[in-house]
Amino acid sequence: MTFLPLKDIRFSNKPLEGHTWFMSSLLDNQTKGEAQYQEFPSDSSNGRLLCLKGIDEHDGSWNYYALAWPEALPTNAMLQEGLTFVSYNQYDYGNLWHGLTAAFPFVSWSLRNQCEKPQKWVLYHKGELRYWMGNWLSEILTATYGQEPEIIHFVDKNKPVCFEKAVVMRHNEGGMSREKRLEVFDHLRCKVRNYCNIASSETSKPVSYTH
Repeated sequence: MTFLPLKDIRFSNKPLEGHTWFMSSLLDNQTKGEAQYQEFPSDSSNGRLLCLKGIDEHDGSWNYYALAWPEALPTNAMLQEGLTFVSYNQYDYGNLWHGLTAAFPFVSWSLRNQCEKPQKWVLYHKGELRYWMGNWLSEILTATYGQEPEIIHFVDKNKPVCFEKAVVMRHNEGGMSREKRLEVFDHLRCKVRNYCNIASSETSKPVSYTH
């Protein structure tokens, strides 16, 4: 089992292209019209789990990832049970739009997977750990999943965290069709209205979507 740098500086001139410089040895899956994603364990990972290690908030090349067989995890690893969403964002989680486009594909993934919701989140910006998101984005996700997003804090640089199940997004909403985006927006709008106890007006004019 070999841990590789989360941020592969060999691809710093094209950080968002193809396999990206984040977890660069792994390829994405894609369902037609959906955002590109990685899921662990899965057929593409040969049943292996995702493990993450490192606590660096300033240089992502000092944080690491590896794949491990469920029966052969590192002896000092912590196993995180349930579903964890791992988000890579080239921008940030405070800006309203940048944060939303990072969360957007996870909501779409949930919609096509029996509305499965995450127990935890891991946030990366250029491979650097982030432990917060803007209040607006946090409220959107709370409304969507019925629980406040709980972000994992890594505290020991030498102690890996392996995930019973993990979904990784590293292209934001890239690859999603216009129809799928509108479907997710409608879902978010409905969830937020219920969360805020706002009833839809029967006299409201239909929304006209444009590019």
